[in-house]
Parts: sequence; C-alpha cells; structure tokens
Amino acid sequence: MRRSRIISVVVLIGLAIGVWVALRPAPLDLPAGITAEEYRRAEAKLAGVLKREPQPAEVWFRIGMDASTSEELLPSQKLTAAAECFRHVDDVHALGPSARMQEGHLWLKHHLAAKAEACYRDVLVLDRTTEVPEAVAATARSFLVYILSVEIRLEDRGRVLTECGERSRPWQSGDLRVLSLNECKQLHFPHMLGLNSEKGRQRLAEFLNADPGNPDLLAAQGRYLTLDGQLTKARDYLEAVVKKHSTPACTAALVDCCYQQNDWERVVELLPGNHEQPEPWIITRVRGQRALQAKDWLSAEENFRRVLIKEPADQESHVGLAAALQGQDRHEERSEILRASAALARIRVEMVRVRENTPEEASALVQLCLEAGLNKAAEDFGWHADRMQQMREGRQ
Repeated sequence: MRRSRIISVVVLIGLAIGVWVALRPAPLDLPAGITAEEYRRAEAKLAGVLKREPQPAEVWFRIGMDASTSEELLPSQKLTAAAECFRHVDDVHALGPSARMQEGHLWLKHHLAAKAEACYRDVLVLDRTTEVPEAVAATARSFLVYILSVEIRLEDRGRVLTECGERSRPWQSGDLRVLSLNECKQLHFPHMLGLNSEKGRQRLAEFLNADPGNPDLLAAQGRYLTLDGQLTKARDYLEAVVKKHSTPACTAALVDCCYQQNDWERVVELLPGNHEQPEPWIITRVRGQRALQAKDWLSAEENFRRVLIKEPADQESHVGLAAALQGQDRHEERSEILRASAALARIRVEMVRVRENTPEEASALVQLCLEAGLNKAAEDFGWHADRMQQMREGRQ
C-alpha cells in the first residue's frame, strides 16, 4: 500500500514537471546587448498598450523602435543589437516589411548607407510576393532612391524606378506606389538634374566617414570632384582608389575624369577589353568618343546607340551619333537625330517649369518628349498632366 502511494506521488510529480516544462516560456534568443530584463520590460509596456499579451515579433519591433528613435547616435554594440531586434521579426509576419524598413532608417541615421540600402531593397523584394502596405513600399523606394542619388548611381536608380513603375501599372491616382513627378524626372532625364549638389556632397561625406572603404562611396567622391571641375584633384584621388578597388564604378569614374582632361592615352589603358558585357554607360559613351576621334564611324555609331538604349535622353550621345552618321554620309538619319537633340535641349530648359499643379507645363513637356522620340517619358508625364488637371477641376 505504502509502495503504491509512493509510486502515485512520483507519477504526480512527473506529470507536474512535464506540464511545467510544456507551459514554461521558451528561452529568449537575445541579441548581444539586449538583456532579458529589457525584453520583459518592453513586453509588459506593450501589453499595457495593447490590452493583451503581445507576440514576440511585436516586442522585438518595439525594442528596435525605441532604440532607433533615440536622440543620440547609438554606440556600436547597441546599434547592432537594435538592428538585430528588427531582424527577429520574420519577413512573413505582418510587421516584417515595416521591420525591414525601420532597420534601414536605423542604419541611415547612423550614416551606414550600404546597410540601409540592403534593407530598403529587402522591402521592395517582399513587395513582389507579399502584401506590403503601400506607404511602406513607397517610403522604402523613396529612401533607396535618395541613397542612390547621393552616390550618383544613376543606372542603379533607373533600374529601381523602372521596376517599381512597371509593377504599379496601370497607374491609378491615390496609389502610393505610382512614381511621383520628381521620380519620373529622375527616371527619364537623369543627366539633366543637378548632380553636384552641396547637400549631396555633405551627405556623402557622412557616409564615407562611417564606411571609408566602400567602393561605391569612393567612386562617388571622385565623381563629385570631377563635376566640381577639380580635375587634377579628382584624378589623383581616383587613381589611388582604382589601385585598391578596380570595380566598374570606380573605373568608370576615373575614365570620365581622364576623358574630361582629354588624356586619351590613359583612357585607352583603362577601357575594359571586353565591352560585350554590360558596362557603365559612361564607359560606353567614352568608347564612342574615342571611335569618333579615330574616325571609326561604325564603332562610334554602335557605342552611342548602346548608350541611348539605356539612357535615351543622353544629349551628348545624340550629338556623337549625329557625328558618326555624318562620317558615313547618312544625312537624313543625322538630321533626325539632331532634331531629337534639339528637343532634348528644350526639355532641359522646360523641365524645371514642371511642378505640382502645373498641368499646362506638364503637357508642353509631353509634346517635347514626343519630338525627342521619348514615348515612355511622354506617357508618364502625360499621366501626371491629366492627374494635375483633374485635381484643378476638383474631380479628385
């Protein structure tokens, strides 16, 4: 009898332990720099707001937000910990896209542009397959475009805007994913917008200070110096950069600087031998200029046309193509190219007049785009012209 009682007690204890093990909270996977006490405190605070027990993803998001909204820059360990809190929110969770975006904001606040760029790109990748809130997708795109603009990565920026614009077609008023008027200018006329801005240079300096070995940032610094007319300084700087980072972006920046200095010997040394592969448009355009100099009209035509496939509003390539056609006595084609070039010159002047609530100016820009053969640009600016006219008439 006594033995059976002991067995019963042991069984009951075993059951109690089993229930406790089954019901006890799972151990926290804490990022370095975040304590269990901090997690529990955030959990309790959030429970008071939500009036329910919060999900772990909600708690991680809250801790990340608390850290990212701090008035002061976080020390390295805390910064990494805060970013990890956002990473603890799974992509498939409702807060996943917002967590990726907020992590990007956190990195950008600390001037770590490459990390911020990766986070914003993650949001746009999620937007292809999951239901990302319009405001989150549009904000992530806006900040990504900002980073690429500061770094003068016009081709990368164009690809982002093209993909996002096509994904939201047919465009509908009120859809935050639609390319804004300014984004349309950035997409269709990247070389007509001010690239050498003081704000851009200042922001790049902050990026470089936080990430001094980043090749994209180093190439951008050389581009700013070239655009500013400091060619000797730019040349010395970029020659040193290319010795350490022979990336396409760094090489292209140096090629452009040497071209501006009319140093064709160095340009030829720098031009990659295989130009069948995709390459920065600057290098392809310089190939065209080199071919013009050598009176190799066919090669010049080929290279300028390659540029215009990627950058159809590049006026220098229009002028170069016209010269290549002149060398081949193809006068009718040359006249057509020159007409497009003249329309581009007018676009450069008129584009600044196109702002919100200026439907007439936008419509005039559409006509110039058609004259220049820029049908896609005409379609996009035409959409904005119609939108602005409808707003003026009070139909929206």
